[in-house]
Amino acid sequence: MKAVIIAVVIPLLIGVFGFWSFTQVKSSALEVVRSLDALINAIERGRWEEAANSSHLLQKAWDKASQVWGPFKDHDEIDALFEMIVRTQHFTAERQKEEALTEAGVARSFAHHMYQSDLPGVGNIF
Repeated sequence: MKAVIIAVVIPLLIGVFGFWSFTQVKSSALEVVRSLDALINAIERGRWEEAANSSHLLQKAWDKASQVWGPFKDHDEIDALFEMIVRTQHFTAERQKEEALTEAGVARSFAHHMYQSDLPGVGNIF
């Protein structure tokens, strides 16, 4: 009887933990994406003061996300996204519109990739 309970409980716990970790990564990644969207909108409109505020909010979202992602994601991917965000912030501070928009767009796509690569699917299982 104990063996049956263990055989059922352990996979169930693994599944619950996997789902929980996915939701944590997804919600933090979407927060980074929302922050990047706000920054992109401010830059497109040429509102540099608003862009500076959005850059600050992006930094806060990044700080939270990087703590969540540490145990679950490849550190090379985390570092790559961090570099993109830093370049975006630098170009924003320097008011280099095209460079900031390009780097922010790439960072946005990469932030989406951070959680989409963990979506359950046949490719992730086999």
